[in-house]
Amino acid sequence: LFNEGDFAGAARILDGCWLQLGDGAGAAPALMLRAMAHQALGTPLAVFAAEFREIIKGAGAAAAPPANGSPDAPETLPDSQKTPESPARSWQDHLVYLLELGEAGNHEALEIEVRDLRSRNPGSAPDDALHAVGLALLAHSLAAAGRAVQGLDAALLAASELPAVQESVFFFNEFVLGRLVVCYLAMGEWESAEREMANYAAGEPRGAAAFGGSLQVLRGYSLLRQGRIERAYQMLLPAVETLRLNDPLQMFRFGSALAFYVAARLGDAAQAGRLELDYKDSLQGAAHQELLAAAYAAAASEYVSHDGKGLAALHTLATTPDVTARAGTLLELLAVCWDLGDQSVIPMVHSLAGNVEGRWAAAMLTLAGQWGSADADLLMDSAATLETTGFVNLAREAYARASSVLENSGERRRARQAVALREKCDHELGERFREGQFIAAAPTVHLTRREQDIVELAVQGLTDREIAQRLMVSVRTVEGHLYRTYVKLGVRSRDELATALPN
Repeated sequence: LFNEGDFAGAARILDGCWLQLGDGAGAAPALMLRAMAHQALGTPLAVFAAEFREIIKGAGAAAAPPANGSPDAPETLPDSQKTPESPARSWQDHLVYLLELGEAGNHEALEIEVRDLRSRNPGSAPDDALHAVGLALLAHSLAAAGRAVQGLDAALLAASELPAVQESVFFFNEFVLGRLVVCYLAMGEWESAEREMANYAAGEPRGAAAFGGSLQVLRGYSLLRQGRIERAYQMLLPAVETLRLNDPLQMFRFGSALAFYVAARLGDAAQAGRLELDYKDSLQGAAHQELLAAAYAAAASEYVSHDGKGLAALHTLATTPDVTARAGTLLELLAVCWDLGDQSVIPMVHSLAGNVEGRWAAAMLTLAGQWGSADADLLMDSAATLETTGFVNLAREAYARASSVLENSGERRRARQAVALREKCDHELGERFREGQFIAAAPTVHLTRREQDIVELAVQGLTDREIAQRLMVSVRTVEGHLYRTYVKLGVRSRDELATALPN
C-alpha cells in the first residue's frame, strides 16, 4: 500500500499492529514505515512523536523528551549514564528520538545517541535497525553542517550494517543510499555518487523499479550541481512524473523545485509554470530537503521574473537560523545566488568555503579567492585547474572573469582566447544548448536603467574601466551589472551582447 501511494491505508494498518510486534524482527521496520506514512500524509513529525509518546507512556515504557523540547524539559541521558531509578528508554523511543534529531539537523546530539546505541544489545533486530538509521541520519546532518567527509564515514558504516536489516517491510537500503549519495554530492565527488546509484540499480532491480523516481531526482540533482543544466532537465522532468505516481522517499516536492529551477534557467516558461504549481501545491517533503527546495524555487522565480524578489527571498533564507546553522547548506545557497549574477555573496563564499569539507567547497574557495584579482594569468591557471579537476562550471566562470580582466587591460587577443575556453566549457556542460542553438535565459528580459546605460556603452566598445569613469561608478559595479545582464540575456561575451539586446 505504501509503495502504491496509499499512505492512508498503510498508516491505518500499521497503527493497529506496530505496538503488538514487541521486539521482534519486524518491529523496527514497521515503526519506521508508520512514521514515514504519517509524514507522507502531512503529519508533522513533532505531532507524530507527541502522539507516539502518549501511547508509550500508556504502555508503561520510558520516553525521552522531544528533541526540540522546552528549556525546562529533563535532559535525555545516554542509557550508559542512567541510574537504577532512571529506567532505560525503549528502543521505540530511541527510534523516534533519532528521527526528531535528524529533522532538526542536530548532529551533535545524533553523535551522542549513536554512540549510546552501540552499548545496547548488538545483534538484536531492533538495535541493528536503530544503529543503521542513526548513522544514516547523522551522515546527512553532518553533510548539511559542512562536514561531508565525516558524514560519508557515517553513511558507509550504515551501509555496512544493512545486511542485518534487509528483507524487511521498510526500505533501509534506499534510506541509507540517499544519504550516502548526498554526502558524495556535498563533497563534489560526482563520479562516486553515480557509481553508488549504478551499483544499486544493478544489484537491486526490484528496488530500482520501485524507487526509480527518487534515483532520477538524485541523478538530476548531481547534474545540476555540476552545471550540466540541459542534462539535469532531461533527467528531472520524467522523475517528477514518476514521483507523481509513486513517492516512497517523499522527494516529489524537492524534485519539483529542482525541475522548476532548470526549466526557468533554460527559458522553458510553460514547463516552469507547471512545475512551480507542482512545488507550491505539494505537501512538505522530507525536512532535510526543504531548505534546498525553497532555495532552488526562489532562484527559479528570479530567472522567470527578473524582478529581484526571488533573489531577495534567497538572501532572507540565508539569514534564517535553520540555514546559518548548516554551513554546507548555506554555501550551496550562496552558490545559487552567485549563479544568478549576485556578486555581493562572493566575500561570504570565500569566508565560508574554507570551513566546509570536500573538493567542491575547496573549488568554490579557489574561485571566490581569485575573483577580485587583476592577475589574468592567475585566473587562467585557476580556471584550468578547476576544469581538469571536474568543476567545469566553476572553470567557465573563472575564464569569463579572466576575459573581462584581459579586455579591460587592452589585451583583446588573449581576452578572445579566454572567451573561447569558456565556450569550450559551455559546450562540454551543454548549458542552455539544444541542437547547437543557444537558448535565451528567459522569454522576457527586463534590464534596469543602470544596466541599460552600461550595456549601451559596452556595445560601443568601451572597457569596464572606461564605462566606470564615464558613469562615475566603480569598476566592480560595472562588472556586476554586466554579469547580471549576461545571465538575463543568455549570452557569454560582449560579442554576443549587441544582437541579444531587447528592443
